[in-house]
Amino acid sequence: MKTLLKKKIEDAIVERQEPKGYGDNPEQLETVTYGYIYVTTDELNQIVKSRRCRDINLSTNLGGYTEESIKNDEYYRHAFNVHVDLTKKTAKRIISNFSDIYDDKLIKVLVSTSYYDEGKFRISL
Repeated sequence: MKTLLKKKIEDAIVERQEPKGYGDNPEQLETVTYGYIYVTTDELNQIVKSRRCRDINLSTNLGGYTEESIKNDEYYRHAFNVHVDLTKKTAKRIISNFSDIYDDKLIKVLVSTSYYDEGKFRISL
């Protein structure tokens, strides 16, 4: 993996204190070991191939609109989150298909430390 890409990942998963941002006390600090990075399809392919990348999942929020929310151009709250675990082979195929169409776009990736293996990380697309 290239040095700049390694630095992006390390900066995202370094343990730090951030405001909670929700609940009764949104200013309360909590320890986080995750962050978003923006990568090209080539960089994402390098991440997936990396031995340090332990888990890969594809996640999205499923939700809907009401007639009123469409008129007001508002998003109706999501019904539930969907997380699908991917094998490295499947992830590579998805990235390949994506790169054929959107080679010039950046992809937002959530990088977090692995719960099981110290020094490794997981990604969510």
